[in-house]
Amino acid sequence: MTRKTIIITGCDAKYFSYMEATLKSLAALHIDHRADIGILDLGLTPEQLQTLQTMGCIIRQPEWTLPVPVELRIKHELGLVARTALRDYFPGYRVYLWFDADAWAQTPVFFDAFVAGAEAKGAAIVREDGAGYRRNYIYNRWWYGHMITSYGLIDGIKVAFKPAINIGILALSDTAPHWEAWRRDYEKMIVIRQKTNLDQHAFNAALELDHLPHAHLSARCNWI
Repeated sequence: MTRKTIIITGCDAKYFSYMEATLKSLAALHIDHRADIGILDLGLTPEQLQTLQTMGCIIRQPEWTLPVPVELRIKHELGLVARTALRDYFPGYRVYLWFDADAWAQTPVFFDAFVAGAEAKGAAIVREDGAGYRRNYIYNRWWYGHMITSYGLIDGIKVAFKPAINIGILALSDTAPHWEAWRRDYEKMIVIRQKTNLDQHAFNAALELDHLPHAHLSARCNWI
């Protein structure tokens, strides 16, 4: 490891074509020359793994590090849990930038903004309040319902009322307190709600209820 930043993504075999396009978008902007690329193997084939190794990616196979009930342990959702432990899978970096396997790098502007924000504040985030984001009844029922059930009426509404943080692209520094807070709140929500797809809820709650510092980037850095 010679670079201070690592960009991490991951998927299963069925989603590989999307992730491959994602990686090519980063390479087209030469971002892979400025950061290492890490991959979470969530069920890739040997041929796909060979392709990634040829591209110079660092590959790790995550484990269930949180007490997720056996019946909820779906392989392709393991990445949701693994994101709270990226420092353990890829130790030694100053900034960890998660990049969803279906995200696309259009310009290099986002990279510098996320890295600088994470170094300055511990976390760099983009909220879902830019053009293109809309909340409907189904979304609000899902978002508010899980927040209130997990954190009570007052705190739950307090968190849910804020624009959601989109963690499809997210940067944290290696020493940020956000890691522990995110893991704690995520574990709490898994136990209460018996679901694994609440990692976004947990991160939002950790940031708001623990008053954690963060760099709030513009929507152009992570636009839907």
